[in-house]
Amino acid sequence: MRPAQQRKAQRAVHLLAALMLAAYAYAPVGAHLQDGVRFVGLPLLVLTGVAMWQAAPIRRLRRAAARKRAPVDGAATLRPRTGERS
Repeated sequence: MRPAQQRKAQRAVHLLAALMLAAYAYAPVGAHLQDGVRFVGLPLLVLTGVAMWQAAPIRRLRRAAARKRAPVDGAATLRPRTGERS
């Protein structure tokens, strides 16, 4: 997913979680929905907020981890040069 698409998706989820929290605070919500807001909506709001805030450092960490996992091209095919003595 490209960074621009990721930001749009995070914003949409963040806004939906914020709407859930606003409905919880300002509208009468049933008891069964209160737990959903407390245990799903609020943590989701916090996680998406932190993800949007720290997007660039998270992206750099993911790239660095991917570079460490990826094998170096030609590392397995290293052969001594012809004509070299052991």
